[in-house]
Amino acid sequence: MNFDLDLLTGLQILGQKTPASVTNGLKKRASVAVILATDPPQTTSTPNWIHRIPSSVTPHVLLIQRSFRETDRWSGHVALPGGVREVDDKSDVHTAIRETREEVGIDLCEQGAYLAGSLDERVISSNWGSTPLLVLSSFVFVLPKLCEFRLDETEVFSAQWIHLSDLLRPTFFTRIKVDPSRAIASHTLPSLEPFLQFFVGKLYYSAIRLEPHIDSPASQLPVDKRPLLWGITHSIFVDLFVYFSPSSAKSCIIWTLPYFQQYDFRVITNIISWKYKRNMSSKYPQGNWALKTLQGYYKYLKLALIIGFLFRIIVCCFLLFKLLQHLK
Repeated sequence: MNFDLDLLTGLQILGQKTPASVTNGLKKRASVAVILATDPPQTTSTPNWIHRIPSSVTPHVLLIQRSFRETDRWSGHVALPGGVREVDDKSDVHTAIRETREEVGIDLCEQGAYLAGSLDERVISSNWGSTPLLVLSSFVFVLPKLCEFRLDETEVFSAQWIHLSDLLRPTFFTRIKVDPSRAIASHTLPSLEPFLQFFVGKLYYSAIRLEPHIDSPASQLPVDKRPLLWGITHSIFVDLFVYFSPSSAKSCIIWTLPYFQQYDFRVITNIISWKYKRNMSSKYPQGNWALKTLQGYYKYLKLALIIGFLFRIIVCCFLLFKLLQHLK
């Protein structure tokens, strides 16, 4: 299969785009750096070096695996360098630059990074999209070479340069099981969480399996903690490939909506969300398409749970009635 990564055209289109801003009043902001690096290294002796990159150059992207901490909402997740904006940060882009320097030891300014542009801002939420947490900005930088890391181990467990085209290869596509019981219980009764774990089961989310380098700490992890690209960071790459691989973005980067482990919930969700999914598919590729689609989809998951519970109660009552009749 041909993975038509077009770095130069993507950079040109991205540079001409005005990113959409979030205006919902959220004060907490964060930024991440999507860092692309060229291999082999490029000479930066001319100001327009970015436009002279040969088409044969393979772009790499920097991905990190966050440290494992109980207090971290995204403990152990694959992510991009970045973090919350601090008072001393002059702008969102300065936040991305500072966090990159602190987390992986790469000074984007000193290394001659080219700021190509930014993706649309997005609202990051919890509890199935019902609780807005912060506004996230994603800035795309290009480095003229692959840089070494100096990790802040309190924040970052491992870091790795990944071939950008690997994120388009179906052989790396997989699923991750997520327990939704806590998010569901937060909308009802927290004491219901153990019951929901048993009754609802898991939700399956799209993910991309990453192959850690043999000298990476991630290669020593047990299988269930190996790095998987999913969630917010996955949605950023869905947007990114609209620029760098437009003809393959929709067909090759297989991002799909989550689905229930239990088949009855899954069937009910498919039935009640069919029109919504068709409508959102027709809107591709609008900004933040994956994340917007997911957040609008959560109401169908909630409705499927209610219908599923009622359906199971009716079935149980029917079977009980039949049993009592048989005993008579």
